[in-house]
Amino acid sequence: KATGTIGNADGGVAAFVNTRKTKEVTISKAELVGTEYAPVPGATLTLYRLTGTDETAPESWSEVATWTTATAGHEVTVLTNSRYKLVEKEAPYGYEKAADILFTVAANGTVTGENDAVTETGAITMVDVRKTGAVTFKKVDETGAKLDGATFTLSKANESGELAPVGEAFVITSPMEETVLSGEVKLSVSADGTATISGLGWGSYVLTETAAPENYETPVGDAAKHPFTISQDTFK
Repeated sequence: KATGTIGNADGGVAAFVNTRKTKEVTISKAELVGTEYAPVPGATLTLYRLTGTDETAPESWSEVATWTTATAGHEVTVLTNSRYKLVEKEAPYGYEKAADILFTVAANGTVTGENDAVTETGAITMVDVRKTGAVTFKKVDETGAKLDGATFTLSKANESGELAPVGEAFVITSPMEETVLSGEVKLSVSADGTATISGLGWGSYVLTETAAPENYETPVGDAAKHPFTISQDTFK
């Protein structure tokens, strides 16, 4: 019985090459503003493919691509029948790092994830959350000594620029343990009279002294108001 070998021009053995099926996936970085998503440029993202057997082991993941996000989504070519992990290496200033996103690309190209980061079309959106800011201030007399007993209000401008109160009026007394003014906004006062209001979302605020301590004059007009802003630039 005779046998033969399929060869190529230089006498070697011919190879029949198959390439893996691929899929284009759009990956976006965004934040939730109201009920709509807005792009978040400036984040550094890395996509990894699972090439080992243990998802919990760093050495099981091989880097596919690293990029910095822009306003538009980023197109990445992925292999079908594969497992991937999207990692935010560096968040833009003013934002918290997002949790990793794990997703699978099936043999037919269907993309599925473990949360709502993956849409029905297979697009992936990683959502960042804005950091909250804080403001510190002291109430003092003419000599710079701390004063207890002053009453303040905190207001924040809405989308129309109108000021709306943030919680109720509060009295500064030192020391004061952390107390909630409204939602995530909290007030604390150290022993030296330094007051800190934390948990402030981005926006324009006005801190107003509405009543001075006993035996002191209450400031009026602009002297009683201290405007400040919390924005992305706050965290540079």
